[in-house]
Amino acid sequence: MGCGLSSRELKTPIFTNDFNPPSHELAPLEFPFPENFPPSGVVSNENGTFFDDREYIKQCQIVHIHEIAIYIENYITGIEIHYYLDGAIKISKHFGLIQGKKHVMEIEISDGIINAEVSFDGPLIQSIRFETIEGRIMDVVSPKGHAKQRAKIVLKTQKRAIVAFKGKIGDYIEGLRAYSWKLCDRRR
Repeated sequence: MGCGLSSRELKTPIFTNDFNPPSHELAPLEFPFPENFPPSGVVSNENGTFFDDREYIKQCQIVHIHEIAIYIENYITGIEIHYYLDGAIKISKHFGLIQGKKHVMEIEISDGIINAEVSFDGPLIQSIRFETIEGRIMDVVSPKGHAKQRAKIVLKTQKRAIVAFKGKIGDYIEGLRAYSWKLCDRRR
């Protein structure tokens, strides 16, 4: 495992390239995630359609979430991530059948998402909040308000940051997990 440096940007260390990042549950899933995802990162079976963005980052030394967009109606209807992967931009989009209002947060190359909190009703997410290393906050709440059930992942103390997501696609995004990579030591 090593620390990658971007040759096209500010040469700021971002994440270690851990190709088996741990998964953190944000909202529970009714059915288990399929074992193996194809390179597209999307698989369908008798339980529905599932996505896993880990496939986008597997072979990259430099990974940075440049922009994240959350689409929401009564629940989260979509998630769109603009990845900076080894100097190129790759866009990952996952949408349910229902349209939602778009909320966007851009993230600087030296920043990353270190904390996440959701409120959910079963597998459906009513609100989501991200916090970055530099203290920026994206707080998206549906017109229904916050749900009673909540989940939070705190990665700052672990020196980790979110690098990818996986979930199920139905009318809405159903169930959501986040992957995290270890942050590089910035004193190097």
